[in-house]
Amino acid sequence: MIRKPLLTINQLLVVLICLLGLQFSLPYVVNESLLGVVEFTIYILLILLFVRIFIGIKEKNKAQHQIESMYESAHSVLWLRDSRTNELLRVSSYVSEIFGYSSEELVASPTLWYERIHPDDQKRYSPSYWQKKIERDGNVTIKYRIIQKNGEECWVQDQIYPIYSESGSLMNIGGIVTDITKEEQAAEEVRFLYFNDPVSEFANYEGLKYTLFERIKYGEPFGFYILKVNRLNFIRKHIDQEIAEEVIRLLAKRFKPLLSSNLYIARISDSRFAIIDRKMRPNEQTIKMIRFAIKTIEQSIKVDQYEFFLTATVGVTHFHSVGETVKDLQKNAQHALEHARENHQPFAFFHKSMNTRPNEAMRIEADLRKSIDQEELLLYYQPKLNIQTGDLVGVEALVRWNHPSGRMISPGEFIPIAERTGLILLIGEWVIEQACIQMRKWTEEGIYVPSVSVNLSVSQLFQHNLIEKMEQFLKENALEPNRLELEITETMAMDKGSVQQILTRIKKLGVSISIDDFGTGYSSLNQLRDLPIDIVKVDGSFVSDITTNEKANALLSSVIRMTKLLKLKVVVEGVETQEQLNKLYENECEVVQGFVISKPISAEEIVAQKEQLKCKIKRLNVT
Repeated sequence: MIRKPLLTINQLLVVLICLLGLQFSLPYVVNESLLGVVEFTIYILLILLFVRIFIGIKEKNKAQHQIESMYESAHSVLWLRDSRTNELLRVSSYVSEIFGYSSEELVASPTLWYERIHPDDQKRYSPSYWQKKIERDGNVTIKYRIIQKNGEECWVQDQIYPIYSESGSLMNIGGIVTDITKEEQAAEEVRFLYFNDPVSEFANYEGLKYTLFERIKYGEPFGFYILKVNRLNFIRKHIDQEIAEEVIRLLAKRFKPLLSSNLYIARISDSRFAIIDRKMRPNEQTIKMIRFAIKTIEQSIKVDQYEFFLTATVGVTHFHSVGETVKDLQKNAQHALEHARENHQPFAFFHKSMNTRPNEAMRIEADLRKSIDQEELLLYYQPKLNIQTGDLVGVEALVRWNHPSGRMISPGEFIPIAERTGLILLIGEWVIEQACIQMRKWTEEGIYVPSVSVNLSVSQLFQHNLIEKMEQFLKENALEPNRLELEITETMAMDKGSVQQILTRIKKLGVSISIDDFGTGYSSLNQLRDLPIDIVKVDGSFVSDITTNEKANALLSSVIRMTKLLKLKVVVEGVETQEQLNKLYENECEVVQGFVISKPISAEEIVAQKEQLKCKIKRLNVT
């Protein structure tokens, strides 16, 4: 243990001086001379004054030394500047750690400090700005970036203080500069997460709102688009969330080469992107750009064992004048997007008339909820004929809505609303039940219709009691299970694991299963091999130009032969002309469906036209 000394050096000096004084003055005191006593007292006082001055100087020097030591050892830059000349009077040596320049270099060059501030920050934090703000507010704390001597960039916080003379005028400006690069990097990461989507690395909805607000405040016209990537939600819900995110990453990589300084893109939901086009383009240029973007999206995307074929729809609007808000732009672009989707168009430009559509959609939804109870829904049936024999092999049940207004509403108009609201489950269940009831009625009337097919939505396919309901309807109507056929799309079959389990249970029930619109979605021969499918319905797009395009005819012929080799039945849809029918006959196609045979008709017309349909095949010279 270190013992504290009894006397400090200063105290020891005082004792020694006092002893010397006593030695010289003692003879006067001993002689009891009055003069000697006075001189002794004065002498002692002088000694004490001298000692006090000596100690004061020494303590002052010590304090000054301690301040200097703190000044140089602080992990911040301390600086002092003349407020009148802007001359840098002093700066601590730690400045070299932040700026890369020594204190001598900065003092020698009065403008060097300001020159090393990042160009974007120089405009905001000029010396005149500092001085005016200090004169108005007193202490000031600002943040700015420094370009170091080695070219690297760092963030600093500068706490600036005014120093006044005794008369109260501003004499000097002092400050403490601290390196806050790590803090700013952490804050930037937080800001990035708040304003950006981590999957696509584009801005998110918050980032979009902020950027839109800034653009509107700027006041110049610009374009605003909402792009909906179709089928992404299905992949996310029914295949795998991680696979859906990987699809988004790959899409983002495709988008990035398309971007320029004029285009800003944000991911604002699972399947929607928003684009701000700073350049006000003519409609022709906008259309060209949108078509190119859609074409890019439609290129197949491979993730693991999956191959996806996506489509996109775009709604377009523009900011024209002051008064429009962020909410207005988003609403208008969304209305344009919905208009495009409802009309099966790839894109649409916003028009004021579209503002009334949401109200109309809400009315339709309200009416749709009452349509089943009020018996407004009805089924039409489109015949499927064997063109080799002329026989009716089945019908497809297609729902229609006889609205109270007297208008017959097509499925394309109300089914999307039913899917969004969940009413599709009730409607889908009603369709299956009514199809089974109608099959029973035809049987009771002595009319044999071999089978009826019903389209299943995604929601229905994964409905927990689907099989139980089908079993109930079949039993109640004494209908053999193989006379009911369920149609699913290629896209629905993508989640092979879950779908295969459901389809296997349906197959065990004895119900037939077909893949509808084959060739338009997620095309994979593995589906035909692995899933318990009975029928392949080839989409009408394969048929449209088989009479004029040899490759199209060869492709369709190959699909027909392939399905037969897999021991599957084939139905070709969308056949509209006699020439197409003849080509299909030549390709040994058996079953067709389309307007050349019959449009969808009522149950009563099926009875009346059953024999006429066979005759019609003969009149078309197919048989």
